[in-house]
Amino acid sequence: MNQYKLFSLAGIALAGTLVATTPVQAFTFSLNNIDSGVFSYDITLAANEGLAPGQPLILTNLGGVTAVDGTINPSLQFNTTNFDETFANFSVTTFVAPLSTSQLFTNVITLTSDNPTGDITYRAFSIGSGGGAPEGTAQGPVVPVSVPESSTILGSLVLLGLGLIVKRRKS
Repeated sequence: MNQYKLFSLAGIALAGTLVATTPVQAFTFSLNNIDSGVFSYDITLAANEGLAPGQPLILTNLGGVTAVDGTINPSLQFNTTNFDETFANFSVTTFVAPLSTSQLFTNVITLTSDNPTGDITYRAFSIGSGGGAPEGTAQGPVVPVSVPESSTILGSLVLLGLGLIVKRRKS
């Protein structure tokens, strides 16, 4: 009987630990600058985090991407697995050992697009104390949102007004 109580308490304690654990943002992907349609990104690894070859970086919600490059910064490089106008998949080629302080890598990845800036999403995988699959949003090229021309809106309002007048006269 005591054996079952022990297993039950251990299970409850484990479940409580898993629910109460807050993921550490071990990996941050952020826009550095935009120059003539080329979006350059930085990557920051939190203290005690690193990257191993083969780990993926996935970018989604992109718009109009025509080229990508992950080989600009010799300290941290990525192979382009595949990409199209709306997503880009990369894999780490450079081993980055975890350090006791955070690590900033500038201009690691570029995306080329003439589209406007908006929120893109990223998902990455790191090694270290936080580990896991950090994800978040960054600024990047997105699909433009079409906005009706003011003449279209004005024309619709005029027609709506005329329709209401005609309906009122028939009543």
